Amino acid sequence: MPLLKTLVSQTNWSEIAAIIQKYPGKRPHSLNAYQTIFLALQKMEPLMVDDCEIVIQKSANRLPTVSGKMLISDTTNAPEWGYFSLAVTPWREWLGMNIAPQTYQEYAPAEIVAYCLLAMTQLGKDESEINQIYQDWLLRQIASLKI
Repeated sequence: MPLLKTLVSQTNWSEIAAIIQKYPGKRPHSLNAYQTIFLALQKMEPLMVDDCEIVIQKSANRLPTVSGKMLISDTTNAPEWGYFSLAVTPWREWLGMNIAPQTYQEYAPAEIVAYCLLAMTQLGKDESEINQIYQDWLLRQIASLKI
């Protein structure tokens, strides 16, 4: 299956913008911010992630859910898969992940890129903003521990 980076390279901004505009309540930032990030992703080198793939799942009347899928255990000839949030995953790692086969069959390349763009930017934030939000949250969690 293709890497997200491959799909980012094969799509154009007008395709992505048309999909993002279908979710007006989910794009608090201007389309220009998304376009800037999309263009940066086209130039960014991926960091290969072999043990995880990107999965997109439909949500009734909502933006589809984007998550990571990883093989947890394969000891009983019945593979066990784990799903997890990619919220604070570095963008270079997103680009280096394969798209899950079922996702690639169900969605057009531009849809995959648009939904990943919305998810990886947490609706329009750049990578440094996301890292700061996560660090602040983590510090609040640590401060609330009663040791």
